[in-house]
Amino acid sequence: MNTGCTLVLYAIASLGLAWGLACAEPRSLQDLPCPCSVTKGYVCCASLGLCLKADQKCPPPCAVAPNPSDYCAALPHVSAAAIDGVVECGLPLMPVIPTGWTGLVPQPASSTARFAAGWTSTGLYFYAEIDTTERVASTNDASLHCGDSLEIFVDDNGTFLNPPAYDARGTRQFVIAAPNGNESTSKRAATWLLGQSGGLWTGQYTSLSSATGFTVEALVDARDLGIDAWALQSGGLVGIDLAVNVGGGSDPSCPRLGQYAFRTAAIPAFPAVAPEGCVAPWCNTDAFCKPELRPRSPSR
Repeated sequence: MNTGCTLVLYAIASLGLAWGLACAEPRSLQDLPCPCSVTKGYVCCASLGLCLKADQKCPPPCAVAPNPSDYCAALPHVSAAAIDGVVECGLPLMPVIPTGWTGLVPQPASSTARFAAGWTSTGLYFYAEIDTTERVASTNDASLHCGDSLEIFVDDNGTFLNPPAYDARGTRQFVIAAPNGNESTSKRAATWLLGQSGGLWTGQYTSLSSATGFTVEALVDARDLGIDAWALQSGGLVGIDLAVNVGGGSDPSCPRLGQYAFRTAAIPAFPAVAPEGCVAPWCNTDAFCKPELRPRSPSR
């Protein structure tokens, strides 16, 4: 976010040289965050956290549903998603109840997560908050899942040609790395298709550090799923799931403590990539939720 101010060196006759702030008029409503004392004629809009001109209307705060939605059953419509690290207005966070922990040691009690999801006319929106005591992310693009990261699973219509296998067109896994301990943001993400790497993901996402861990926000569209078009409409179905990788393990080849998922399958699948059987969403589409796309409630 641009404050509209620049540190410049002034030449002042009585003082010689002096540093000061040169503040321009905001180019847009999002150029100047509160407080608004640096520019006259602007007031703080608390619901936006931004400075507006005194004659501009400040929108009311978001009306968030009092109880978390069940995003496994239904996804609300999101009119426009801004990938800025802030959950879209009105979407409540749903806790991720861990299932399918893969670690050899118990899952750390401090490792928890919450998420929100929705749909636009052209894609699916996700926001997640992940708690962890120490961010230990992988910097190897081929193994981002070996450190602190979020995995997002998406299918374009919630049906599969040969379940529990992925559809070659329409189903994808996205692994988004957390920022490492001293980083504020991460731009490391990759795509996968049933255990096969699809390379780096250059789509719409952000991964930011937080006081308790990190946050991820993403928008998945047709191009990300390997399909030509994706026109989402109310009443349709999609497939989704999430998984959280917890970094900090001792295995040098993949220093991950373990992984837990939002949903896992009831019956193991035995694909070539997991001949021992697998209930996790990365290798078994029976784990996916298949929520209905619904219009947004007027109360939100």
